Amino acid sequence: MMTELMVFAQTGCDWKGTISVATVITIVGQVIALVLVLRILTERRDAAATFAWIFGLILLPYIGAILYLMLAGKVERRRLRIRHRAVAKLGEKKGDLEKHLKHHREESLSEVDPSFKAVMRLAEELGAGHPTVGNSVAVLDTGRQTFDSIESALKSAVSHIHLEYYIFRPDDTGRRILAILEQKAREGVEVRLLFDSVGSSFFKRRHYKDLVSAGGQVVPFLPLFSLRRPFSVNFRTHRKIIVVDDSIGFVGGRNIGNEYRSDRYDSGEWRDVHLRLEGPSVNRLQEVFAEDWIFATGEDVSDLEHCFTPFERPGRARVQVLDSGPDGEPQIIHRILFEAIVSARRSVDVVTPYFVPDVSILMALQNAAYRKVRVRILVPGITDSLITGWAARSYFPEVLSAGAEVHKYSPGMHHAKLVVVDDKWSYVGTANMDIRSFRLNFEVGVALYEPDIARRLSSSIERDIGKSEKLVYQTPGRIEALANGIGRAFSPVL
Repeated sequence: MMTELMVFAQTGCDWKGTISVATVITIVGQVIALVLVLRILTERRDAAATFAWIFGLILLPYIGAILYLMLAGKVERRRLRIRHRAVAKLGEKKGDLEKHLKHHREESLSEVDPSFKAVMRLAEELGAGHPTVGNSVAVLDTGRQTFDSIESALKSAVSHIHLEYYIFRPDDTGRRILAILEQKAREGVEVRLLFDSVGSSFFKRRHYKDLVSAGGQVVPFLPLFSLRRPFSVNFRTHRKIIVVDDSIGFVGGRNIGNEYRSDRYDSGEWRDVHLRLEGPSVNRLQEVFAEDWIFATGEDVSDLEHCFTPFERPGRARVQVLDSGPDGEPQIIHRILFEAIVSARRSVDVVTPYFVPDVSILMALQNAAYRKVRVRILVPGITDSLITGWAARSYFPEVLSAGAEVHKYSPGMHHAKLVVVDDKWSYVGTANMDIRSFRLNFEVGVALYEPDIARRLSSSIERDIGKSEKLVYQTPGRIEALANGIGRAFSPVL
């Protein structure tokens, strides 16, 4: 009898022969883990990520399942189908404009440096859209410059204003922008504001109710608490876009908030770069916003038809708007930055607030340095993310040992996202040099095939490096090595 009881205990049954609660929980956990493991094996992830998720699910099935659904799932397929159908209609609505843009292609390629024609063609092939010529580009270095230009453009609107932001703070700067938007909405201007639910979690309905009452539309991007999309925390719009009347566009690193306007952060500086665009490139920026608006709202695309209008050529700049996100393959911005770096012959300057590169970008930077290309990486002296700072430090020895330079911006936080190659090609956008921006966030940037603009940005980087501390390779102590290792381990989701 004693032997039988021991057998029942070992098999998870009590003396009456019923299955214990603990056994049921274990079996259910194993079933959940098995289902998710089978799903992971069909998702074509890289081997390291696949192994990590499988190991986590086997070890801690319930916790692993929750983390997987929150952090590693795919963008909801139903919403993607709605978006793709709407975007197809969008293409039909602006068919004449598309023909006009195609006319720019050969003209755009005609005077581009041969080493970067391949970059332009690759971006086009990947789906970034046609390069455009005839743009006017203003580089906005300071917060005051940026917001004075933004406010002036908003006040001049007569048809529509479209804004998409990762962070929209309801502080003095945010309220000032909201007041302008409310006034324009009362004047009959169509106002659409799309904000990220995580980055702007403090931006509540009470903050924009007056704008909505005036006729404006304000929509959160992938709300955190939604029964239709309960596991969307990891997919964020990190874009910063303004389009006014389809003629003026803004894009870059600055969100809406006091630190972005005042260039002050805690006890130091807040450094950033933004662009003001005019010309045919604004139509592509408009398209990126429209696709995100459709994705977030399901609104009939025909309502945006009038927003795509014929364009003038206020300048000469060759510009290509790049967008990327988890809703599509391939990772356009990631691939274009990789291609630009491997195309370098003389210099590569990278400015990023978060330096957490994947294997391919890290190798591209190392190989460029080994080829005796001058590689310089400028990172913040003060960071707003402790763990990301740890992760970044774990990569510094790998680029330093290859011959690259790493500079810490001593005055404070450098939030710009810039890449300049050979003083001929440049990128300004929202994507950081990190895995999250490359794979998980919705990002947008501008590739500029203009040596004048590249030299302008390069001079700005030179000034910032002059204020920075040049790092030298040092073997980290045990505590620092542990912190760096922790940061690096979490780098895929930072």
